[in-house]
Amino acid sequence: MKKEKVVKEPKEKAKKVIKLSKKKFRKGFLVFGWSVLIGSIAFGVYNNFTAVDTETVYEKEIIEEKNQDVAGVGAFVTNFAQTYYAWDVTPQAKDNRKKALEKYMQPSLLQINTSDLDVAKEKVQVNNVEVWSVQDVTKKQDKDYDVTYSVNQFVPKTKKTTNSTYMVRVHQEKSSYVITKNPTIVAPVSKSNYEEKEVTNKGTIISTKETEKITSFLDTFYKLYPTATNKEIVYYVKDPDVKAINKNYTFISIDKLVVNKTKAGYQANFYCQYKDNDTGMLVNNQYEVQLEEQASGELIMTEME
Repeated sequence: MKKEKVVKEPKEKAKKVIKLSKKKFRKGFLVFGWSVLIGSIAFGVYNNFTAVDTETVYEKEIIEEKNQDVAGVGAFVTNFAQTYYAWDVTPQAKDNRKKALEKYMQPSLLQINTSDLDVAKEKVQVNNVEVWSVQDVTKKQDKDYDVTYSVNQFVPKTKKTTNSTYMVRVHQEKSSYVITKNPTIVAPVSKSNYEEKEVTNKGTIISTKETEKITSFLDTFYKLYPTATNKEIVYYVKDPDVKAINKNYTFISIDKLVVNKTKAGYQANFYCQYKDNDTGMLVNNQYEVQLEEQASGELIMTEME
């Protein structure tokens, strides 16, 4: 009898079990945790900057829109005043004025003003109109503004000049305007009693050597400033807003100089007097400047206002 061969099945290889030590596990967990934390912070910072930028752009757009509104309202009232406060006494001139006012006033106000020139006997001209304030008094969805303005009128026959201040209310719808409150006399714009306090030394000790150095720098720069080019100015000033003024001035002096120390250097307040060679007038310019000492020891102006 033939012996049957017994075929042995191959034994399965035992799978290796990789054991992580507690130390390696903690290390991996920490790396993962720190990665998540850093990613979250980075996203938060990015999101914050994006939000700030978006908010800044939005605020800028709102400000620009308001500036456009104010400019438009001011121009509208100026044009209205030049029509409303000027007239001739002929029937045709009066009729032309009434028709011109239809472009500015609502119908009810036009009716009130139909007889405003019935007793006028002299021709009147407008020399000047000045808008002093545009106040937003909006209560509903549409926009309303109270506008204060002054009008200078001239009567040719009597050579008399008058100046009066009024207020009107203007309603705005997009780029259209209409006067909804009749011109009403108000108190004239006057000088305020407010007085800015003079800058004084805040107790910081400035040596004689420092004072001489600052005075010398200011004398040098302001002698050159009236005719200096932008390329020359940058040797003395880091403030990008300071540009060439191209004036026919002769430097006279630096007056009432007050110097205070700051963290970065010095703050100087003073008057700079020039002679205007075109008019002969002595011009006193008032400045507040920030000065810093460079590595070379020379001063440079970082801000001028």
